[in-house]
Amino acid sequence: MDHDTSDGSERRPTSISPNSRLNTLQPEDSGRLRDTTAEAQTGQRMDPVCNNNIATPKTQILSVENSQPRLQPPGLDSLGENGSPSNPISPSSLVNLSDPLNEVAEDPNDICGDGAANTAQTGEPENYTLIDNPPNLARIRQVMFECKEPIEISLQEFETYWPFIDNVWVKQRSNSSKEGHCTTDYYMCRLRRPTHRSSETRPLPEGKRPRKKRVREGGLCNFQIKVIKFEGAYSTVTIARTPGSSHQHSHDLDYIDKVKRNTGLMEFAKKEASKGYLPSSIYTKFREEPERLIEAGGKFCTVTDVRNVSAKWRLQNPEVKLVPHEGYEYQKGQGIVRTREMADVENTAPADSTALHPNTLPPLPPDTLPFPQCPLDFLEPYLPKKDEKREFPHVTLSYASSMDSKISLLPGMQTVLSGPEAKLMTHYLRSRHDAILIGVGTVLADNPGLNCRLQGAGGFGGLGRMWQPRPVVIDPMGRWPVHPDCRMLRTTVEGKGKAPWVVVSPGAQIHPQKLMMLKGYGGDFLRIMEYHQNWRLRWEPILRALASEGIKSVMIEGGGRVLSELLNPEYTEFVDSIIVTIAPTYLGSGGVGVSPDSKRDAQGKPNAALNPRDVKWVPMGQNVIMCGKIRTTPPTPLAPPTESSSSGAES
Repeated sequence: MDHDTSDGSERRPTSISPNSRLNTLQPEDSGRLRDTTAEAQTGQRMDPVCNNNIATPKTQILSVENSQPRLQPPGLDSLGENGSPSNPISPSSLVNLSDPLNEVAEDPNDICGDGAANTAQTGEPENYTLIDNPPNLARIRQVMFECKEPIEISLQEFETYWPFIDNVWVKQRSNSSKEGHCTTDYYMCRLRRPTHRSSETRPLPEGKRPRKKRVREGGLCNFQIKVIKFEGAYSTVTIARTPGSSHQHSHDLDYIDKVKRNTGLMEFAKKEASKGYLPSSIYTKFREEPERLIEAGGKFCTVTDVRNVSAKWRLQNPEVKLVPHEGYEYQKGQGIVRTREMADVENTAPADSTALHPNTLPPLPPDTLPFPQCPLDFLEPYLPKKDEKREFPHVTLSYASSMDSKISLLPGMQTVLSGPEAKLMTHYLRSRHDAILIGVGTVLADNPGLNCRLQGAGGFGGLGRMWQPRPVVIDPMGRWPVHPDCRMLRTTVEGKGKAPWVVVSPGAQIHPQKLMMLKGYGGDFLRIMEYHQNWRLRWEPILRALASEGIKSVMIEGGGRVLSELLNPEYTEFVDSIIVTIAPTYLGSGGVGVSPDSKRDAQGKPNAALNPRDVKWVPMGQNVIMCGKIRTTPPTPLAPPTESSSSGAES
């Protein structure tokens, strides 16, 4: 089999010219939304302790890199520059939000004209940034706001980005699993709360003017999400819409940012306020970074917001006299103004410019692959369609073959047939599918990682598990000795892929320790009740079970027995397309071949077993790529859910 089993010591292919830290395209960025609460009709998770009914679906595709131009795949919607949505906000529009002439001066008693009384930390450079945003914040805020499909990220990434979007949500309730490994928090959009109008007016103290209050209309948006926190060998957080939620918000993100400021932005102000700086000085420095302020959700931030944050600290430290930042001063009628020219400030900048922006991107792993530079438009007609609702997943057969239709020199022997260009194409195909399916024989022979190592994927410069498909292993008798040292679990722990699902038959004897270990990594065993004689599983219930688990597309890579069986005509209604990488070599009669069974017509004469349609032949380096369509009828549309449950699933 031509599976990718290289580790971190592997050198990059020299035939492809990679761009430095290229922020690559997003495979079907938001087209794979699914309900993660459905259980398989013909397959059911094995859980001897509890049944949380929590699936781990394909993750939303996000990118934390924002320093290089972004390639876009054919047929994908792109976002604006700097990770912002289309029609990005102009930074110049923020400059006029508040003029210093219109600012209300701070309490004169809090302004110290003597530098000796200043308790603020003035050892920092004058041009240090107050708004220290994490990478690609604008785009990630937008994707987490829209939540078009489940977003799976690490716990650390959740804690980094959630504070910048928490102004959208109001927490409703929480529940936890019996073991405590999984916690689910339910949130609703802030505008879903009913309109509240106070019927009583409290008496005001003498001499105090009433505040100007504006009633916030409620019940405007029915968008709801759940945040599932899983703690195991690799702790993850999955953000997904709840079944009763509307498909989208009734408003945009700017509207919510105008209604309420997020915690992340206010933490920047709180950090400066705790140093003893004037709120108007903090706000002035905020306005000097309009792009960063807008990216953090501060388009509508006012000096009053900063005063409110500072007031809490001032109550705890009443003896401190607030001062402006170094290089700034308070001028009556003008507010806080800069007293030094920008040129002087630039001359005082530290030699190490990275010190101003500590949240730089970490180095890429050594086994990262660059995005293919060759055109891949020819693949689009054979790949899963965006937002297609169907009963079974889109199935793509993809493998590398010799001229004599062999995939390996000997059974159990790994044989490399793909050139560097075709190898990158294979990883691109993986990123475009929800799952990768192989037989247990291939797992035992190759110990594959079954992940996407393209730059920009999760674990390779991307966020969470973006672009990473779910490995699915067909193991009817439970022969695979799941072990922490196997590559699939190692990549899971390293955040470079997802834990596998193992499909087993009713006769498989799974040790409870083995089951709990796999579940601890985020994987699972899926027991299929429908099978052929000799413990051969049927493909229809397998694909139906995967579909009920949220899998909308499956890329089947091997081994020879699996591929040969699915090439038989009786499976043409389940297989959509085939993409074969053909190598210019003959492996001989002893190799492992891929071929359907021989067929005969009604008169008993030999007949072709399978004739793919819409075939394309595309040279790619030393290989030739053959693409074709197998399905002869349109896919069955997804039927509406019913109350009855299938009798084929394990009870």
